[in-house]
Amino acid sequence: MHRRKRSFAIFLFPIVAVATITALLLLRPATVRDAAGAHAAVTFNPVVSTAALPLPQTLPVDAPRSGAIETLARTRVAPERPRQLPERSRRLPVQQSAHGNDRPPGALPPAAVSLHAPLLPARDEMAGLDATTLDAATGSGPFRAASGRTTTAPTAAASAGTAGTHTARFRTPQDAAPRAWPLTPALERMLDAGIPTADGGQLSQGQAWIAEVRAVLDQLRQYNALGDREAGGTLGRLQRLTAEGLADAEALGDRTAQVAWLRVGHALERRLAVWMAVWQTTRRPDTPYVAATGRFAVDTSEVRRRAAVVEQFCEQTGDAEAWRYYLLLDRLADPAMPSDAPRRRLTAQRFLSRIQWSGLTAEQRRWLREPEVEDLAAALRPWAAGPVDYTRLLEQLERQESDALDLASIDVAATSQTLRFAAGSHPQQVAEAINTYYRNANLRLAVSQDLLNRLLPDPPPRTVPVSQSILGTQIHGTSEVASEVQIRLVPAADRWNLQVLTDGQIQAETTGLNGPVTVRNHSEAAFRASTELHVTDRGVRLLPSQTDVSQQTFLRGLHTRYDDFPLIGSLVRGIAMSKYHEARSRSKHISEARMRRQIAANVDEELETQIGEKSQRLAEQLLGPLARLRLAPTVVDLQTDTQRLTARYRLAGDWQLAAFTPRPRAMSDSLLSVQVHQSALNNTLERLVPSAEPQSIRTVAEDLVDMFGGDVSRLPADLPEDVYLQFSRTRPVTTEIEDDRLWLTFRVLRLEREGGLNLRHFIVRACYRGERQGLEARFVREGHLSIKGPRMSMGARVAVRAIFNKILNEDRPLPLTTPKLSEHPGLAGTEISQLELRDGWLGLALAPAQ
Repeated sequence: MHRRKRSFAIFLFPIVAVATITALLLLRPATVRDAAGAHAAVTFNPVVSTAALPLPQTLPVDAPRSGAIETLARTRVAPERPRQLPERSRRLPVQQSAHGNDRPPGALPPAAVSLHAPLLPARDEMAGLDATTLDAATGSGPFRAASGRTTTAPTAAASAGTAGTHTARFRTPQDAAPRAWPLTPALERMLDAGIPTADGGQLSQGQAWIAEVRAVLDQLRQYNALGDREAGGTLGRLQRLTAEGLADAEALGDRTAQVAWLRVGHALERRLAVWMAVWQTTRRPDTPYVAATGRFAVDTSEVRRRAAVVEQFCEQTGDAEAWRYYLLLDRLADPAMPSDAPRRRLTAQRFLSRIQWSGLTAEQRRWLREPEVEDLAAALRPWAAGPVDYTRLLEQLERQESDALDLASIDVAATSQTLRFAAGSHPQQVAEAINTYYRNANLRLAVSQDLLNRLLPDPPPRTVPVSQSILGTQIHGTSEVASEVQIRLVPAADRWNLQVLTDGQIQAETTGLNGPVTVRNHSEAAFRASTELHVTDRGVRLLPSQTDVSQQTFLRGLHTRYDDFPLIGSLVRGIAMSKYHEARSRSKHISEARMRRQIAANVDEELETQIGEKSQRLAEQLLGPLARLRLAPTVVDLQTDTQRLTARYRLAGDWQLAAFTPRPRAMSDSLLSVQVHQSALNNTLERLVPSAEPQSIRTVAEDLVDMFGGDVSRLPADLPEDVYLQFSRTRPVTTEIEDDRLWLTFRVLRLEREGGLNLRHFIVRACYRGERQGLEARFVREGHLSIKGPRMSMGARVAVRAIFNKILNEDRPLPLTTPKLSEHPGLAGTEISQLELRDGWLGLALAPAQ
């Protein structure tokens, strides 16, 4: 039977709920059609990180188990976006930023394009290094080319562009410092605090464990070399103690003691993962330390030759100019490259990262595995590696542990990149350990099946016209449709797996006309439509709906044109009745088959349409400002169990760290939980906050308030238009979360006002506490603004405080939810049950009201 287009609006809310969470994944959609049948698929191309993802790790304190998709409706017919490429057949000079090539200028590519190059903005790729790119030669990182730590003097051959060598310095284990293993002040503070209990005492079992840990740590620090053979046994004892402590903590009934013990256990666990990998690496006699003499081959002529081969190979794609930019071929041909070791290393790392980027399509991956590209990668790999001071690396990890905003994180991430492309498996294991434990998921979401079904109001009964032809009989009438919708979660370890189920009843009153015979029927049908929806790290996939229909038809009357003729009428009625019963079974089969096809088609169409139209609205309702931050995370883990959908994401560039502390636990009855680590916000702010030039204070205020979900119209009208701000390029705006407080920090390079005020290099900090009531959660400013700067006068501080008090007004809280949350009828009887700020994490949960 025919049904109106809106008849399956009931499917809006289940998909909207899924889209709410997957909104955080979306970058660019692409169309896919499966050979097995028609379905919609959206692929995600995350532009943040090219590094390989770590295996899922259990960093949370709880047990291991526990923007929007606006274009999905158009994915089957989405047109190819115009490509902004040069309109020429020869290479043009590269238009470079300070750190690399974004895109060449110009018009469309040649018409016959067989393989487009990826789009990877350099600002996103290089996030975390914008202010320190190519500063490694004079910086304080584990790999330095000055201050006697490492020297890299190009030979004459290298300077001439031929195969040459660079001199580096190593340190043998005999020359090592008396203390190789680092001090751990942050860990010591945890051990000093002990394992407190809910009644204010100390857990005796935990105290004994802490004493053993201290003893083994003291023994480890007695070794004079990282690679000491005996150190392996000591690290092994620490690993056993850590495993025992975590197991004992999980068994505790005292929540306060459990959290404290798990924090210490996980702090040891992540350190040991790196320490053990470093020991495995440094115990080898050929381990490169910083400080004696060794040589690294730098064959620039061979790299240029292979780059020229790849450049010709790009012509096969029809998008050659874009591929040249993506593969940095212009930079590899730069004459200054041989004598610039830091730039050479960074370019090689970017090239090797780009050919492994998770956002590549299958066709692009296959093309990049061709021998021509792999030969160039092999020649560049020695450029990407370099000597690493492992002792200094461990010290900088401890600085990161003590202060997550310490600039040592940049050096740690850069060293991880160097080790990632090092020769041999042991240095790569160090990089993998850092990637897994210090670049872990910094955004987690969990949505319960209960919440999904709460968001599914049963549609009201509706009347649908019937008009169809079966076996030559024209049928007209009306049908009454009543249905119920629910979502069922199907367990899956590597994706979100949902079934959208619709159970419906149809009662129809119809009249069939076939020649001189008119038949009146009453029919009753029951149907169930099942649509599977899969969400993976590659996108959202809607499988064709499967529908079961069972129909019964009851004859209400049969009339003919000859009913008024006594003899003929009876004869015609008898023949008609006989024909009716003969065709009844076949007619039922045809009718049910049509209903199955039409219901399935309507479901598929409505699912695709409603996702695109409604997902953003629900994202605003449930996640509020968090949905508007335009985060672009890389998927670390997607899981489905019988009760919840769980997703873990990492928002960090290759040169940025992410989460490394345990997240807050959401209660088991939570309907929706979100945990965001401060690194997710800080990494995003570093990408989004403009720092290249001064901007007016009103523009800065409007962008900031809008980013955090405030009402721009409520900004004070007297906000000065003639005041201009320029932020620091590194850590321009940061958040720090600790002890139930959030600190918002602005690092200002310059503040100017026409006619006089001209201030340089100062910091403004504001403290916020979290408040929750009902379905409202917000940050409220606490105390006065803190303003610090070298040689700042009292008058300057007063002027800065007056300006920033208008932006960060105490009477204008920063909302975490929106009033729309309470407007949804499915959320009646719920409340924000958790707003927790600790260890760098913001934890927010929605649960039934108590």
